[in-house]
Amino acid sequence: MCSISFLVLVSISFSTFLLSLNFMLNEYCVFLEWEVVS
Repeated sequence: MCSISFLVLVSISFSTFLLSLNFMLNEYCVFLEWEVVS
């Protein structure tokens, strides 16, 4: 039981990390495109 909750916790934190990483990469790409256009 404990290991199952631990796995759920790890997967949730990992998906949150992936989401934030994806968001940061998106912002960075938009920033780069804006720099190139200017």
